[in-house]
Amino acid sequence: MTTTPFKPQQLTLLAASTLAGLSAGFFYTYEVSVTLALAEVDDVTYVKTFQAINETIRNPAFGTIFFGTIPAIAIAIATNWTTATKTVRVLLVSAAALYLTTLFITGTGNVPLNDELAEVVDVSTATATTARDVFEDDWNALNLRRTISCVASFVCLVCAVLLRSARANTDNHYQMGQNR
Repeated sequence: MTTTPFKPQQLTLLAASTLAGLSAGFFYTYEVSVTLALAEVDDVTYVKTFQAINETIRNPAFGTIFFGTIPAIAIAIATNWTTATKTVRVLLVSAAALYLTTLFITGTGNVPLNDELAEVVDVSTATATTARDVFEDDWNALNLRRTISCVASFVCLVCAVLLRSARANTDNHYQMGQNR
């Protein structure tokens, strides 16, 4: 009989960590590259580029990762709760709270700003300058906050994985010693 070296609890933690890591990497990369690059362009280019990004970001690949992370964390909590240490449980609940914060910031802050920017149809120099003045600083501040919350969620999950793995290794070593 072939068995997997991983228990379901470990696999759910791995899945949640992977999804959170992809989201955190997306927001971090955006924070340290796209926002910096957009700060260097003229107002018309800024507005048109941001509108194009907002149109293309709504796709199944992004949606699966961004919205799939919280159910994955919930499943990891459910499958690990009874066997995890208190520290791991705190890390998992913290990861969920931090990722929910990311969703909240996005839904109540970034998305409404994106929707307002999408309403700018006559992208002349004057309208672009006004739109950017209303949009850029607030959007960037919100993006930084959600990046921090998302990265922190990922870090909590990685710590939970490491602690679970360390405990699993200790338990396996102990069990192997008992079988001698």
